[in-house]
Amino acid sequence: MLPGGATPAGLFADGGGREGTPSGESRLAELLAASRQLVDAAGRCRSVTEMLQAGIEILVGLLQVRYGAIGIRGGDGRFKTFVFSGLSSAQAAAIGALPTGAGVLGATFAENRPVRINHLASHPRLAGFPAHHPVMSHLLAAPLTWMGEDNGRIYLCDRHDGQPFAAADELVIENFAASLSLALDKMHEIELLRHTERQQQQGEERFSRLLDLVPEAIVITCDGIIDFVNTQSVKLFGAPTFRALLGRPIADFLDPSERDLSRRRLRLVAAGQRLTPTRFTVCGLDGHTVQVEVNSARIAFRGRPAILSVARDVTEENHQKAQLDRQYRQLLALHQLTEVIHRSTRSEHVFDKALDVLCATTGAQRAAILLMDRRKVMRYVVWRGLSDAYRQATEGRSPWRGKTPEPQPVLVEDPAQEPQLAAFADLIAREGIASLALFPVSHQGELIGKLMLCFDTPHRFTEEETRLALTVAEQLALAVMRQRAVDEVQRLNAELEERVRRRTAQLEQANRELEAFSYSVSHDLRAPLRALDGFSRILIEEYGDQLDLEANRYLDRIIAASARMERLIDDMLKLSRIGRSNMRVVTVDLSVLVADILDKLREAEPQRAADFVIEGGLTVEGDAGLLAIAMENLLGNAWKYSREQPQTRIQFGHAKADRQTVYFVRDNGTGFDMSHASRLFTPFHRLHSSTDFEGSGIGLAIVQRIIQRHGGRIWADSRPGRGAVFHFTLWEEGVPAELRAAVGRGSVT
Repeated sequence: MLPGGATPAGLFADGGGREGTPSGESRLAELLAASRQLVDAAGRCRSVTEMLQAGIEILVGLLQVRYGAIGIRGGDGRFKTFVFSGLSSAQAAAIGALPTGAGVLGATFAENRPVRINHLASHPRLAGFPAHHPVMSHLLAAPLTWMGEDNGRIYLCDRHDGQPFAAADELVIENFAASLSLALDKMHEIELLRHTERQQQQGEERFSRLLDLVPEAIVITCDGIIDFVNTQSVKLFGAPTFRALLGRPIADFLDPSERDLSRRRLRLVAAGQRLTPTRFTVCGLDGHTVQVEVNSARIAFRGRPAILSVARDVTEENHQKAQLDRQYRQLLALHQLTEVIHRSTRSEHVFDKALDVLCATTGAQRAAILLMDRRKVMRYVVWRGLSDAYRQATEGRSPWRGKTPEPQPVLVEDPAQEPQLAAFADLIAREGIASLALFPVSHQGELIGKLMLCFDTPHRFTEEETRLALTVAEQLALAVMRQRAVDEVQRLNAELEERVRRRTAQLEQANRELEAFSYSVSHDLRAPLRALDGFSRILIEEYGDQLDLEANRYLDRIIAASARMERLIDDMLKLSRIGRSNMRVVTVDLSVLVADILDKLREAEPQRAADFVIEGGLTVEGDAGLLAIAMENLLGNAWKYSREQPQTRIQFGHAKADRQTVYFVRDNGTGFDMSHASRLFTPFHRLHSSTDFEGSGIGLAIVQRIIQRHGGRIWADSRPGRGAVFHFTLWEEGVPAELRAAVGRGSVT
């Protein structure tokens, strides 16, 4: 191992390709031999000049050059010591006497690094060679540290093979200069140096064994050259042995597009910057490629600045991440398609989005959607990148029979090799389609269309792509069937609206006729009744004493019949108005309303014994006027049909049945046979004789109409002689929206 941190093999990494130069192994042997000679010289030389002379002769022989010299500069800027090889004593004396800052030799002191000059004759500091000076073409100079100061230079001129000096020669002379400096400065510490080297070697062995236990690849580079690798690195780089990696530039194992990035990172790390891990592509010696994540740090290794890099294989991680990213993009695209399906009112938007999803996720350059028309013929509904000629030739074609229970996708990687497409081979070739795929669009086992994907380059379909396309086909089928259902509903709605319009017109006509009838009843029928009543009363008043008792009784019956007819007309008009009147919904206190009605009934017949039981606090939403009419009829019936009892008992309250509030009016009257209950709410149908109980037979019909307008229902329960109970509900489905806004704006108590 030479001082300076570079291995001997690394010194000749770029020098073995020159014709006439020794091979790497022979140069290595020569360098080792030169090192031994230098060590031997250090042991036998007694002065610095003698040691320098031995050194320049060894170096000249090692690099096969014509001229060589070593100069040590003194405080006055001149060489105080100058040894040479290949020059005469006179030439050497003349050169060594020159001031070091005046010519080419002095220019080499400007930089503390090796200097190569390949055209000496054209150098600006050389004004031609003196007569006593040999003509030289190439110069290689390297610093030589003497006593800790940069005051020495090694000079080599003109290789024997006539070639200019190479980078490998720089490394040789640089390392040789370091060795010579050590030999000069520390000849008395040779044994200590050997001991230190043994300790360093042992430390490196322990260091190597420790790093071999690390599961990641670890590489140490000096100036970009691999100086150390662990066992995992050998596997990572696909190398047969450690030696196959040592001495090679680390950039050789990276993808060419990433090499500049690697060099920049190494320079920044060498400058002391902390960088985040970066991913590179490693190209192994065995031909495989691996994705790695590299983290680097600056260290000192074998006495030289170095970079330690830890490389973690992330190939599988990248593959999984790419797969997850791809799946995420597919799911996102499907989600967006679903959103479009839910939001769109027209199928064209859905079709366009479906093609966007398929082309973006599969890489298809052309795509189309075909649907069956009413005659079961495949028709293009949307397409991308397909010519008119291709569409006209392929429209109506389907690879599946109409009754195929479960049609499967048709994947064609090479249309030219598909017998079923032989008739379209020329058309497909002219269209530029290299691969294509057809996916069925089915709904509940019925084929309704297909998806077409076309690729300009050969394409092998993956299971993932097939699954995605089938999912899009399913969503398309749902969208198409939903659109058809919407169209059908719109058609039915249009028919229904037309029927409603006709029925409304008929109803309006019926209402007009009913209004005309009501007007006729109100005016035309009342006039004859008033005439009958009036003339009958006139006969009684003026001629009553001339008529016998039977005639007067007939006139009384005419007057009574006219009165009943008048009341019947009033009830009929009231019944007709209830269905047409506008409702005003407010909060109504039924308990207070019932109490007021019963009080009025008691005032009309104060002699009757009556007991009223009214549950308090029963409020409802409804039309106050209509509810008052309904309760007046229900309570009036209860009062009327219980007059035969010694004490009338009427009860009003509520109960819960199936989470519904049920109100009731109970009496202890005559009751009725439930077999006739179906006629209770029919106009003009009575369960009792009009001679026993007065009335027109319309009251309960009016009550039922009012309850129905309040979204409820009414029914009765009774037995003859046991009284009757009338139950009713309100707003079983809730207050309608058009009436709800008015609830609470007023109240009636």
